[in-house]
Amino acid sequence: MAVLEYETPQGSVRASQQVVAASAGIGGYYESFMGTQGTINLSEAAAYTSIAGHGNHESWDNLVQRGFLKAAYPPPKYKSNGEVIPCYTTRPPLVFDLPGGFNKPPHQPHLENFFAAIRGEATLNCDARRAFASEAPMHWVNPSARSRQAITFTDEHLAA
Repeated sequence: MAVLEYETPQGSVRASQQVVAASAGIGGYYESFMGTQGTINLSEAAAYTSIAGHGNHESWDNLVQRGFLKAAYPPPKYKSNGEVIPCYTTRPPLVFDLPGGFNKPPHQPHLENFFAAIRGEATLNCDARRAFASEAPMHWVNPSARSRQAITFTDEHLAA
């Protein structure tokens, strides 16, 4: 596991990156962004994409009413006799799906955009330099772990 820290105009933001081999049996593959108001799990597989809201239900109602989110409460846990296991001390967590039914196979949207850009029908959603800079930190995780030292990224680390 790697912890990445980024400076933003609003202050420091930390993210963790973890790769679990054969993770399909324990929740699939996704990136998780955790904040003070909620957690977003993003994946190229729609089944693994969700948003969990923290706080009260009312603060999320506006986003549901405006169509940005769709309420999707987690399935209850059951005992072997069919009885529901009470596993929450208060209400169940807020869980949301992104509307729109994004059901294309993983990577297909990237390929569609790439081929449309080659044909002159669209522009790239992400150019090569930005794509490399967004992926570069992941490639420095192993050297950081081997040296047991943090790496402070410079433009040199992120240059193609």
